[in-house]
Amino acid sequence: MLYEIDATAPANTAASAPVEVAARLNKGVITQVGVQIPQGCMGLARAQVWRGGHQLWPTTPGAYFKGDGAVIEWPEDYELTDEPLSLTLRVWNIDDTYNHTLTFRFSTITLQAAEEGRGIPTILRRLAGFLLGRSTP
Repeated sequence: MLYEIDATAPANTAASAPVEVAARLNKGVITQVGVQIPQGCMGLARAQVWRGGHQLWPTTPGAYFKGDGAVIEWPEDYELTDEPLSLTLRVWNIDDTYNHTLTFRFSTITLQAAEEGRGIPTILRRLAGFLLGRSTP
C-alpha cells in the first residue's frame, strides 16, 4: 500500500509547539519512506516522524528534515505490528510569512510478504516442519 499524507505548518510555528498529524497505517512492514519539501521553503519548514514517544526519522535524536524543492526518500524495513499502528508527523515552520505543506509518503507490505521476501523465516518454518514431521506452506 502507498500512503500519502500532507502536513501544513503555518508561518511562525515553533519547534516547541509543532503541528502533529497522525498517519494511520495498516499492520505490516514499511518498505519505503519519503518526505517532499516544496520549492520556496528555503530550509525554514522542518519535519520529523515519531511513533509513540520515540523519534523514528531522521534517526539522529533532535534532527529534522529541511530543504528547498527536495524529495528525501530511502528504503526502509520497519515492522509496524503492534499499537500504535500510526506515525506522528511533526512539522514546524520558522518562516514569518508563508505556510508550508510537506508531503510524507510511506509504502508498506504485509508481514507475510516481508517474511517471504527475506526468506529466512520461510526456511526456518520449513525446517521446523520437517523436523517435527509436519507439512508447512
